[in-house]
Amino acid sequence: MELEENKVGEKMGLYRKQSGLIFDDTFAELHARWQLSPSSAVYLDVQYPPGSTPAEPTPIPTVSQLVMAHSDSDTMVLFDLPQERELLMQVTADYIPAKAGDEGGIIVWKDGYFKLEFLESLDTTTKEYSQWRAHKIGSRWEFSADRGSGYELFDAAFLDATKAGIILKNPYEDGYEPLRLDRVILCRGKKVSVGNLGPGYTVYLCDENGYEVKSLVVPPEHSGVEFELPTIPFTGMIRVFGVGNAFLSSIGPTVMYGGDVFVLGTDLEVWWNGKELRIDSSTYLGTMYDNQILVQMEVRNPTTATYAQDIKVSVMQYLNEFGYEWVDVAPDVGGLPGEFADTINIGDLAPQEGKYIWVKVTRLEPIFQLDPADFILDITHL
Repeated sequence: MELEENKVGEKMGLYRKQSGLIFDDTFAELHARWQLSPSSAVYLDVQYPPGSTPAEPTPIPTVSQLVMAHSDSDTMVLFDLPQERELLMQVTADYIPAKAGDEGGIIVWKDGYFKLEFLESLDTTTKEYSQWRAHKIGSRWEFSADRGSGYELFDAAFLDATKAGIILKNPYEDGYEPLRLDRVILCRGKKVSVGNLGPGYTVYLCDENGYEVKSLVVPPEHSGVEFELPTIPFTGMIRVFGVGNAFLSSIGPTVMYGGDVFVLGTDLEVWWNGKELRIDSSTYLGTMYDNQILVQMEVRNPTTATYAQDIKVSVMQYLNEFGYEWVDVAPDVGGLPGEFADTINIGDLAPQEGKYIWVKVTRLEPIFQLDPADFILDITHL
């Protein structure tokens, strides 16, 4: 289970309402998301410092790459695209073609006939490492590359794709290089949003040392601003000042990805089994017995002076997973669950007050799946 709330402090403050990150893979292991074709031409290369072993405590690898070799057909590593209007895939690869015909890069795939390719080749390589981006808005894809002075836009096309990933083209010849993947990031765009602000408020995007990168003023009849991140990920701070330059709140240094949404408000906490649920990690609710899991949680207002009003708790879909369809929430009525629904309103919480809720997971049909089925517990309030 994922949580869309995060700890802020003892007053109105900035908190991350939504994470834009879908995955950030540095290939310390091979995740099940990757579909390898052909599998015999792709392998994981993880190397550790001399004298160390990959045992507990695990040392930090000196090399961690997914290696793609040329094969009789095109070599591909693909993942299923989530159903999001906007996506950004960013690829960092150790790939320097040294011979004509050696080509590799990003592929956006619908089927065997309809696909888009954005390829590195002997003519285009100008630096030791290749960095590529594919940016999707709707069905339009834009492709860019960093040649050493920032990302440049090279091409664009339309495709209702189902998969994306990396491709290495053409059968092997002497002089052809393997493509070594260092990192692949998928997030919900290039921008972060800061909301629930008043017109005339000033918002600063700063680096991790607090130096200003960019500032924006909330326009009339608007309630927030958007910043395009200078890098993805970006480690930095966000600071908000009200009308008259009165400081209101800040957050960070924190790691940001495109699609992150920050909101000025009062944060709430959700507790279960003596621990606070977090926005940046999953919570395992346990094994299902008799086709059901039923747990009691507590929503808390940790502030000392601020009321949280009209609190709604909702079950939402995580990526493309089905888990949310099995989940309902209910208010606590005398220590027992009330009426279950997809969304409930538990009213208001005074400072330092808490209220219990119930979360029920019910198996609706037999499904064989090795990985846990995830869902999001979303908390909103005034």
